Amino acid sequence: MSVNPYNRIKSMRDQWSSQEKDRIYRNINSSNNFNNDNNLNQKNKTDDIYDNRVQIIRNVLGVIKNKEQDNQFISLFIDNDIQVIDDVKESLFGLSLIEADTQKIKLYGSPFLFLLKRIVKSLPLVTLEDKRVLWDRIKLFSKTLSHISEQEQNELNSSVILNEIEFDDPIEYIKNEFAEVLRAYNINKDIVIVFTNIHITGYEFFRDLLVLMHAIFDDLKLFKFISGINSTQLNNYVISKYGENQKEIMLKQELNLFNINLDKFGNLYNDNTEDKVEEEQSSFNRYWMNKKY
Repeated sequence: MSVNPYNRIKSMRDQWSSQEKDRIYRNINSSNNFNNDNNLNQKNKTDDIYDNRVQIIRNVLGVIKNKEQDNQFISLFIDNDIQVIDDVKESLFGLSLIEADTQKIKLYGSPFLFLLKRIVKSLPLVTLEDKRVLWDRIKLFSKTLSHISEQEQNELNSSVILNEIEFDDPIEYIKNEFAEVLRAYNINKDIVIVFTNIHITGYEFFRDLLVLMHAIFDDLKLFKFISGINSTQLNNYVISKYGENQKEIMLKQELNLFNINLDKFGNLYNDNTEDKVEEEQSSFNRYWMNKKY
């Protein structure tokens, strides 16, 4: 039985408990002493957060379900409402969903391999034996990646000696391994990886993971990546890396890591061109207007 995703969002909003509303209310207040006008203003802010949350979830669903455009990498600016990323995960029921908790990933000596292993383990339909074979081959190809530390190299020791001529592009081989599994099992539903707790581990650590995900999964359109970004951390990273004078230019470059950027109101945000934003927004509107339930 199919479920109208918009009704699902509306239902989620109706079911948000008064306790959760109180939590948001407390988060946006720094003092307990307010007059009536302040209380009303804060209540309006709380209502705005919920409205923005619904809009964000609606647009994320639109991006993923809209096949007119192959958007794989989606960023959400969640400065004022960290909880929204959890609600986005809940709204993706029915899809293969993988949570990439950066706080947990960072605990491991081999964070990149841990993330890849989690993706392999969560592949739908694939048998356990084929997952093991896929993981063994990925570990083998990963030995030549510059992102793999010396410690990770030791963990990847294998009796198989890599022929540097034969395996000159390990990332391409890893990508081909995933592509072959998708083809062999006729997997045709989206696999969504949601990065969480980026605000805790910091943008730079997340960025290293994202660049490698780009290299491996770009053009494997069934894989979608959703990331909750803190704009302050993003700005601080750009300034520390490139300096204040290059901030605007390099911020645009960073945003280009994502196909779609949604601001805190759930609206499309992209510094490339206004035409592109209008084109993407029109695509959203066409999807929801033409959707039949």
